[in-house]
Amino acid sequence: GLLFQKQQKFAAAAAMYQRGLSPIFQNSREPVANVLILRGNRGYNLYQAGDFAAAEREIRATIQDWLNADLSQETVSRYLAFCYGYLMMPLRTSKQYEQIDQTLAQGLHHARSISPNGKGRALGTLYTYAAMAAADQHDFSRADSLFQLATYSLTDNSELSGPAQLPGIAGNLFYGQEEIMELLEARRQAYRQSFAAGHQEGLENALLVSYKIDTLLRQSRQQLSLTASLEQFIDQEKRHYVTAVDLALQLYRNTDEDRYLRTAFHFASNQKSNLLRQYLMVPKLAENFGLPAELIAEQTELELQVLTTEKALLSANKADVLTLQRKLLGLNHTLGAMRKDIATSYPAYALALRGYPPVNVAEALSSLAEDQLVVEYFLSQDSIYAFTLAKADGLGYLVFARPESLPAMVQEVVDGGAAAGAMYDQLLASIIPEEGITRLQIIPDGILWQLPFAALRTPDNRFLIEKVAVSYAYSSSLLFDESLAQSYERKKDKYQGYGIDYLRLLKRISSPGERSAEVNRLRDIGHLPFATKEVATAAKIIGGRALLNEEATKTRFLAEAPTANIIHVSMHGLLAENPLESALVFRSEDDTKAYELLYMKEVLGTQFPVALAVLSACHTGNGSLQASEGMQSLGRAFTAAGSSSTIASSWEAKDEATHRILTDFYRHLRTGAPKDVALQSSIITFLQDGTPADRRPENWANLTLTGSIAAVSGRTPTWWILIGGLIVLGGGMWFYNRKSRPI
Repeated sequence: GLLFQKQQKFAAAAAMYQRGLSPIFQNSREPVANVLILRGNRGYNLYQAGDFAAAEREIRATIQDWLNADLSQETVSRYLAFCYGYLMMPLRTSKQYEQIDQTLAQGLHHARSISPNGKGRALGTLYTYAAMAAADQHDFSRADSLFQLATYSLTDNSELSGPAQLPGIAGNLFYGQEEIMELLEARRQAYRQSFAAGHQEGLENALLVSYKIDTLLRQSRQQLSLTASLEQFIDQEKRHYVTAVDLALQLYRNTDEDRYLRTAFHFASNQKSNLLRQYLMVPKLAENFGLPAELIAEQTELELQVLTTEKALLSANKADVLTLQRKLLGLNHTLGAMRKDIATSYPAYALALRGYPPVNVAEALSSLAEDQLVVEYFLSQDSIYAFTLAKADGLGYLVFARPESLPAMVQEVVDGGAAAGAMYDQLLASIIPEEGITRLQIIPDGILWQLPFAALRTPDNRFLIEKVAVSYAYSSSLLFDESLAQSYERKKDKYQGYGIDYLRLLKRISSPGERSAEVNRLRDIGHLPFATKEVATAAKIIGGRALLNEEATKTRFLAEAPTANIIHVSMHGLLAENPLESALVFRSEDDTKAYELLYMKEVLGTQFPVALAVLSACHTGNGSLQASEGMQSLGRAFTAAGSSSTIASSWEAKDEATHRILTDFYRHLRTGAPKDVALQSSIITFLQDGTPADRRPENWANLTLTGSIAAVSGRTPTWWILIGGLIVLGGGMWFYNRKSRPI
């Protein structure tokens, strides 16, 4: 029930609580305290669901039952304190302020009896809720006093600082992280109320609270690390950043001070791709702060085991659930202890991993060429924010109404419908100037990750890719972060390609003796006659080695690919429900096996410090879409493993079309063309040479590569992850680039 409440699934939570309160559970074997705790939670769930009268009745009845329960006074007081806190919320909604004061006194009586030192979660909750009620009555002086008491109750070091009188976050000990977050949210709202009541400093103080919330969210995210629990956390944190962006933009409109626009941009960007940032930062930070590489490798392996187990639980059979739960409990215990030891032994490392500076807008603008435009989108429930960066115009922003039918419109663009023009008008028409911009970097958010921007229709009925080179990034905070830039020395092998046509392999796996679960995943793969030709041709054009069929083994790839400047695989890719189980299908060096799979989870645990990785395989850019982090895919895993630029396929691509576009791409690349321009030129040529049917977006997804690889000027070590043309243009290929350095 609590889990559903946190997900704001209040009806589902109510159903769980009802089951818990059914007669089968309320027997002599079930402790009375457990039943009363459940009832208190149910009452608060009713409040969160908006049924305030029912919530008040339920909580009052629960309080009476606690008072009558034959339990120890300590137990009764511990939970009564929280129940009185719960009661204050529906009382506040119905403006029963006198009863709130009485309820506060009753709750404090019990909370103080169990926390004589004045520290504790129940005390913090009571003071916070009372402060919220005082702010509702515009008694901001009393609200401030109550908020300070709440801060004292919830933190070990209660020293307050700044005009907003806020507690320190980094390094502070909290008596309840959820409660301190609730306190900060409430204080921010109170400052907004004070601004509405005429206190001009209220808005600025609310923004200062947003910075504290941002710090706390970073700290919380660091503790969650790479696990699937992060998904739930990301959903919860989104609303915090929406409020922060709105506050900063309101201050910008009121004052016309650029610092507030930069602040809004900072909040919109920094809530994205923090998990990917961790993958990229850990090796370098570990080296700088003296952590043994073996220790980081062990932690990463544990985190991947936790993530794999959590994903397995989502689709587990009932018989396996208990075993997986026990395994997960043990893994989390071991991982938690390891994180604590690392933070204790290497505190500077732990602090550095949490910290990341805002984008230096002046430096970011200076790194752009005159013809480049960066657009970062940020979605709220009813709005689409677009932050723009261009050398000529600096940092700007626009806000659009978010269409209720946005998912349907995205799908219509994928299918080549009329929404392609409407979405251009909505998202780009007021952003892209008539002249001067030829290269566009888009940073999507949410459902916009699935929008094929390159297939949008411009007013002259051309595809956007025909007007500008389209590329994508995960966030500006990564895009312009010099600390993540890597210098790639010229390696012995400039290019290594791995191509498999699967002719012999298909005969092996079709034999009657092959019946494993993995083989069943390969039953539907087909012959790829152009795969080996694609790799061999690219090797001749760019210069390097082509390893074909029996030579294209997983063992050789893992051993040799990291030594190349460019790695290129042309083979089958397998998409799994659990993205960590998505894989590339290599040949095996073992004569008893026909193939060997390279899984996404293995890529994440390996380093591929290459300048360009071309994953010419189906589904390597597809996976699960995670809010703020983007698509969880094999392509993203190669980027996380250190690939400066990555090309990946988001769904099935026609073998011959892929060969034609990539061959043309390497020819342009050899001449020194930027990556996004090189790929844009290749796509345009393919469209021009194709039939009218080929130009239909719904057919391009089966015939061609997607979009353009980024190619910034090479003067600044910026970080790009690019998806040129996105899903529609040619086989759904996705292109990522993390480095503004020409090949």
